[in-house]
Amino acid sequence: VPSDSDPNRNYTISLTYNEEWQCSCRGWTSHVPRRDCKHIRRIKEDPEALKNGVRFSEATVKVS
Repeated sequence: VPSDSDPNRNYTISLTYNEEWQCSCRGWTSHVPRRDCKHIRRIKEDPEALKNGVRFSEATVKVS
């Protein structure tokens, strides 16, 4: 999703296989315990926002 403050920046929002939302923004990555950031809330509150400039990619799996 596009950044509100920097038009050249985008954040990656993911819905994991465990049905957990994640975001690459600092507000989400630096907050412990995790809580929904404004980008995640925007998508959850307005699913139509997914149609506006959001790209989907293949799911990735962390291999340990």
